[in-house]
Amino acid sequence: MFSKFLQLFKVLLSKINVFYQILFIIIMIIFLMMIQRSVSSKAINTIQQNMEKIYSSTSATGKEDLSNIEIEVERIRSYYLAALADESSTATQLKVDLNVLFNKIKFMKNINESTNQRLDKTIASIKETMSEPISSENFTVLNKDIDNLMSIVIFLRNMTSSDNYNLFLDSDKLATKLKDTNSLIMILGTVIATLIGLIIAGFISIPLKKMVNRVKLLETGNLSTQITNTIGSREVTEAVKGLDKAILSLRGLVNAIIEKALILENASTELSLVSSDTGRSAVEVAKAADELAIASSEQSKQVTETVDIIQKLSEMVIQVTQDAQRIANTSSQVAKSAELGQRVTSDVAQEINALYNSTQEAAEVINTLIKTSEEISGITSIIEGIAEQTSLLALNASIEAARAGEHGKGFAIVAKETAKLAEQSKQSTRSISDLVFEMQLRSDQAAEAMEHGIIRAEAGKNLASKATITFEEIFKTILNTIDQINLIVKSTQQMAINNEKTTDAISTIAAISEQNLASTQEVSAVAEEQNASVVQVTALAENIKLIAGSLKEAVEVFKLE
Repeated sequence: MFSKFLQLFKVLLSKINVFYQILFIIIMIIFLMMIQRSVSSKAINTIQQNMEKIYSSTSATGKEDLSNIEIEVERIRSYYLAALADESSTATQLKVDLNVLFNKIKFMKNINESTNQRLDKTIASIKETMSEPISSENFTVLNKDIDNLMSIVIFLRNMTSSDNYNLFLDSDKLATKLKDTNSLIMILGTVIATLIGLIIAGFISIPLKKMVNRVKLLETGNLSTQITNTIGSREVTEAVKGLDKAILSLRGLVNAIIEKALILENASTELSLVSSDTGRSAVEVAKAADELAIASSEQSKQVTETVDIIQKLSEMVIQVTQDAQRIANTSSQVAKSAELGQRVTSDVAQEINALYNSTQEAAEVINTLIKTSEEISGITSIIEGIAEQTSLLALNASIEAARAGEHGKGFAIVAKETAKLAEQSKQSTRSISDLVFEMQLRSDQAAEAMEHGIIRAEAGKNLASKATITFEEIFKTILNTIDQINLIVKSTQQMAINNEKTTDAISTIAAISEQNLASTQEVSAVAEEQNASVVQVTALAENIKLIAGSLKEAVEVFKLE
């Protein structure tokens, strides 16, 4: 039953503000003080009544005792006087117990030292008189002592009455003073309790009201205000300070969330833009890789054609070498025949005709070789152009790989290898160009020599026809021709060697072209994978942007300023 009542009381208090709770406590204290005053007043009134009764009873009893003592004292006088009239009696035969009487007097209150000494002296004198024989002289002494004793008893009676009355008055004054003091204490206690209660209520309720208002603002998301200059109890002040710190921390958290949301939104936007640029770059890289593959394929075809041309050129060089050898052999025979020219003029004329024809054929072969070298120069120019284009494509691929960042590392390696292959192609074409230039130089020299030989052969033919040219000049001319032919033979042999080197270089270029083609295919595959990754990154960036927007909307409900 009590627990239910206590629970109900707690529920009622929880629905009342703190100020009214403290006011209720003050009223309860005042009510209890009033009850205490009422009980105290009743107790004081009861004490007054009892004191009055005690005073009345004590006064009556004291007066009765004193009256009895006075009667006993007078009885001593009467008995002594009667004994004095009856000469046969003695004082010891009196029917008065002096010790009992004197003890009653001795034990009375309000006897001071002088009165006690006087009483002892009087009692001693009475006892001494009573112990002597009865006589008129002793009666006179006894009568005087009894008068003294009566005066002492009367004095004691008056003193007792006065003391009792004073005690009664003091008790009454004390009771009245207690009533007044109790009333004053109740009034002061009520005032002080009310003031202290109101101050305590203010110390508790004012900060709590500020906290309630601040919490209501916090419910709406307002974090801009702060509780300042809060004066109150230590616990409530600490609670207010704790709420302020919590609001400051929450404000800092909201600011941090807003900043991070903005950063996340900007980062997602930049990531989306970068992924879009990366996607476009990947498409361009794939396109460039396709173009590079086409160029590499075309380069491979051109290199294959160049190899065929070089092989044909090699065959022609071999043929030229063989022809030059034959010319050398023929020239030797002509030299031998020239020595016998004087004897066989007709044979010389025939040999000169043969030499003329062979020289014509050699000139034609050398012209063909010059044309072939020019074609080789054109082909090497084409190869060099292809190498330049490959270098440009590799450079573009490197740029796109750098833009792609981490995803373009493999593509950058392929672009680097492609650039190396293009540089090797350039070096090979330069080597071929140098060889062709050397071959053209030698061919020009051979052609020039052939032209001189033709002129000499034609002159010999004319001289043989006219028979005006000496065999010595013919022999010298033939010797010169043999020397030139030997040079041609050496040149054609060197050309054959260089031709083999050119063939090897072109084969290397062909292999490089095939590697370029494979690399460009790998680059194209990497670009496609990168494009797929870019699509995923773009979707992820959009998702992050949506999350950042949601986070920003969630914290926008808070007011910070």
